[in-house]
Amino acid sequence: DPPDIRSTPVAPPAASTESFDVIVVGGGFAGLRAARDLLDAGRDVLVLEARERLGGRTLMVPFPGSDKHVELGAAWVAPRYHRWVAQEMDRYGLALAEPVDMGASFNWRFDGEVSSAFPLAGDQLFELERAIYRIIEASHRIDTDVPRDEGDLTALDVSVEEFLRGLDLSERTYDFLAGFGSLGSGAESSEWSAITALSLIAAFDCSAYAWLAAVTDKFAGGTAAVVDALVGDAQPDVRLSTAVERVEQRPGEVVVTAAGGQTFAASAVIMAVPLNVWRDIEFVPELSEAKAALRSEGHPNRMGKLW
Repeated sequence: DPPDIRSTPVAPPAASTESFDVIVVGGGFAGLRAARDLLDAGRDVLVLEARERLGGRTLMVPFPGSDKHVELGAAWVAPRYHRWVAQEMDRYGLALAEPVDMGASFNWRFDGEVSSAFPLAGDQLFELERAIYRIIEASHRIDTDVPRDEGDLTALDVSVEEFLRGLDLSERTYDFLAGFGSLGSGAESSEWSAITALSLIAAFDCSAYAWLAAVTDKFAGGTAAVVDALVGDAQPDVRLSTAVERVEQRPGEVVVTAAGGQTFAASAVIMAVPLNVWRDIEFVPELSEAKAALRSEGHPNRMGKLW
């Protein structure tokens, strides 16, 4: 069995700076994958994680009062389209959980009323059909193999709200599509980009169904199985409960300072923390203008999960 690094106690701060080839800040999936690949390449790697556990925005725990485990964070995957997920599943022999029949019952809330009937009817269905075709058409403009800032996407650089308003929809049909967009983004339609929304659809072979409900699979054993596989394979040097406060680029090295004053040095540092965590870290020199603006704006997702 892989060691339970998530419960490994943190060593007392060292008196002097520890040195490594590369430091990875953040012990979520991105950080663990980066550490694994670097260790495969023969590098000496340190992973710094602010929490007392690994896994980042995934967390599988027992549901109180039962023998069931539930995901309190990210859980859903679609290996057919998520090629990096499929790559990890192949490497570690991970399987998908048996699908659970969730039933076909939905409650819709429109105009202050709740109903199990589909909320659109009559001409609104024609509007929905026309909108879906326009969404598919726009998604074909995005090449998912090309960085989005290198593509000619200026016309799509608007909010989801502005994009949908441009489809000349009735208010109810607009609310229907905007609602599904918010379900996928955790933000209001005015707060996230049409480029992001259409990129997600483009990644699903330009299927507008991806806007609604394309990601429906989960890992057998939950997301914890992936964390355990990555950790068991790479055996990285991990320091938990070690929040990074400062990242300073000096001639020939980068020095990372953790809360409490402990310092670590490396020839390179990989930042694998969520965007909204950037605000808690001092960067020297300061981030580029574009990255500083992104840090200031933050990620708009405000979704919570209810069991």
